Amino acid sequence: MLGVRLGVVGILAREDVKVLTVYVDLSVICVAVLTALFALAWRFEPTIVVFCLEY
Repeated sequence: MLGVRLGVVGILAREDVKVLTVYVDLSVICVAVLTALFALAWRFEPTIVVFCLEY
């Protein structure tokens, strides 16, 4: 019985790791997209970026 419980906990832990990995991947993608947009905005209109950063 204990072995079965440990097995279930192991499966749940693995599922949590998968979810965490997917979450981290999405976070990295979001940061990359925001950085790219910021760089584009800075290149075309630096004054707008500075104005946005002040607020």
